[in-house]
Amino acid sequence: MADEVRVDPAILYGLGRAARGLRDAVRGELADVEPETGEAARSLRGWQLGGVLEQVMWDWRDDLAGCARYLDGLAGALDGCARDYEHSDTASAYGFASLSPTKSLRDSAGTPRLG
Repeated sequence: MADEVRVDPAILYGLGRAARGLRDAVRGELADVEPETGEAARSLRGWQLGGVLEQVMWDWRDDLAGCARYLDGLAGALDGCARDYEHSDTASAYGFASLSPTKSLRDSAGTPRLG
């Protein structure tokens, strides 16, 4: 079938780990930038630039926090998708094992064969 879709849960789990790595990097950027920008804004208090720096810092923090939340959700969704595919494959193998009159779909230990 030309429109067949093959899903490898290991790849989905790997992408979830990559998303978590990006999330952690984003959080690291926030931790690196905020203290220095805050200090610069405080040192320029009373000047227009001090207020601008402070606003940029808060906007940057909010944007990075939103990006980190998105990446965290993406990682969870990828992991959930991988688990769902694993469960579906196992359930299908069990279901078909009981229907096969001539060829066992189970190995010698009784575990369904998935491949």
